[in-house]
Amino acid sequence: MSTNRFLSRFFYVRILVSFLFFALFRGTFLYWNKAMFPGPWTNYLDAEMKGLAFDVWTVLIYLIPYTHAVIWVLMTGQLNRIKRFVLNALYGIMLVGIICIHMADIFYYSFCLRRINKDAISLMYDSSKGIWAFVISHPFAAVLFLLSLMAVYVIVVASSKLKEMPVQIEPNAKSMSGISLYLATLVILTIVNAKFLSPMSASLWVNPGQTALYTNSTQSFLYSFRNSWNYVKKVNFMTAEECDQRLPVFFQSTRTPTGRNVMLFILESFSYSYLDASNPKKPYTPFFDSLIQQSTFFTRAYANNVTSANGLGSLLSGLPSLIDQPFFSSAYADHPISALGIGLQGQGYETHFSMGANDDHFGFKKGVKLLGIANYHNGEQFSPSLHDGTWGIYDGPFLQTFRHWVGEFKHPFFSTLFTISSHYPFKVPAEFKGTFPLPNGTPNEEAVAYVDRSFHDFFDSIRKEPWFNNTVFIFTGDHVSKENTHEAFNAHSYYHIPIFIFDPQQPAGKKINYVVQHTDMPSTIADILGLQTPVLSFGHSMFDTSAFRFTINRYHENLIQWIDQNYLLQYDEERQKWVTAFRILPNDELQSIEDAGMKRQLFEERLPILQAYLQQYYNRLDESRLTPSRNSK
Repeated sequence: MSTNRFLSRFFYVRILVSFLFFALFRGTFLYWNKAMFPGPWTNYLDAEMKGLAFDVWTVLIYLIPYTHAVIWVLMTGQLNRIKRFVLNALYGIMLVGIICIHMADIFYYSFCLRRINKDAISLMYDSSKGIWAFVISHPFAAVLFLLSLMAVYVIVVASSKLKEMPVQIEPNAKSMSGISLYLATLVILTIVNAKFLSPMSASLWVNPGQTALYTNSTQSFLYSFRNSWNYVKKVNFMTAEECDQRLPVFFQSTRTPTGRNVMLFILESFSYSYLDASNPKKPYTPFFDSLIQQSTFFTRAYANNVTSANGLGSLLSGLPSLIDQPFFSSAYADHPISALGIGLQGQGYETHFSMGANDDHFGFKKGVKLLGIANYHNGEQFSPSLHDGTWGIYDGPFLQTFRHWVGEFKHPFFSTLFTISSHYPFKVPAEFKGTFPLPNGTPNEEAVAYVDRSFHDFFDSIRKEPWFNNTVFIFTGDHVSKENTHEAFNAHSYYHIPIFIFDPQQPAGKKINYVVQHTDMPSTIADILGLQTPVLSFGHSMFDTSAFRFTINRYHENLIQWIDQNYLLQYDEERQKWVTAFRILPNDELQSIEDAGMKRQLFEERLPILQAYLQQYYNRLDESRLTPSRNSK
């Protein structure tokens, strides 16, 4: 066998096949996540084409180990069964790994708006049953995965099939020199241009909001191992004193301590549309609808995140989620922080967290204790018959047990309960199957209706408890439901959640239409309770009618998003400039603003506030200034 023939079968063909897999998954990624990239496909053609070039580079880089194996065989001048096995195994393992990473990214992207990274490993551990449930209910994913594996097998076998073994390889100095020079050049270029291979460098080549279409899953996943955590980079738009004046981040109540209890209910995957009375397609939630009539209902409430862990982190720490990890699992978790739970403990409050999942689901136990929640209750001691088979204990029985736990809490108390039944795959107990009206006939509606029924039964059981009237009940979604097929997702609706506060001492209902957010929660609870200790909060009390209100979140890798009462603006953090502006219309719709003068005015007015916000967040994390005692540096 000549060197050229050997290279054709074991090298050139396999490089081409690898690239074709990348191209296939690139197209599938856009198709499956097209709702996350609104507008005609031609808007994203440039990013896709540049992405194909990036795929070529990625394939060449990640086949470097295989290329070394090919050179090893060439240098020995012979291909025997052992060497063929090594080549096939090495190539097959690498290709299957690429397929697994890309497949996971295609179907997980809509849940986190990030290309996949190493955190997916811990996610697989905590939600393996949920992954299987997804595969079962989405046969397209299973079929694509199986077809990909079959293709790998066929390609490996076909490209390595030979009539006889061993096979002598005729030396070809020109080919040997060429592939060695190619490999050396590739290694050198990779080292020299390493920073351009970072997924964060994608904004140098494509427009904001398109970086996920440019990079690829393999690169993002492997590059995430470069650091154990995401680290922030300090910015200096103004002095620290100017920053504090423009955007204070500590709240201290001026009210007399009330001694009241607070229950914070975090509703898994609850979109605002679920409880919006004007939504003709809303799920069946008679109890929540009735309770909202007696509550303060915030119609313009927003999550600062798109995941449960980040939602919990923002609600209890007062910090936004501008890095992938919540504060309690980030590189900055050892920094002293004036978290709400710590301040409440200092004022004599007993603090609790309850969730029907396992003992340390997603690291929540470690996380909430870090933020001052001393007592953690989970679902492990419940009967297996009450387990939904995926995430944990059904909300109904868990809430009924929770009410008994509350009877043993010392007063005053602050309690957070995280529900799970409205999470995909939307399982409900057998006795509730088919018992709720389903306006759209979708599984998420049934799960939402079941959660509503569970809270109906819970409140029926506690209304006569002696602590009921002295307790304030707060409800919020942790993030929106990504599986709500009857909701049109856009940059606005993707963060629009419900928040409402029920106070039995003031049951007159009212609607508030200004912007509130997760990071308002610590100062709001501190305000309700008259907490005398300052708490960290990148927000305001929700009852402060004088504040200028806006919310900040990270939308795609390099895009920071600003939402206020009337406008949604997007800021390219890499290039440090505003890029798009929208007018917010009813029903979560957006209207692009094309008037250059109006956009310039909007950008100029909001830029100093955004810069102060980013500087407060990044610099305080980096300098460990998350308590008032370290408020200047």
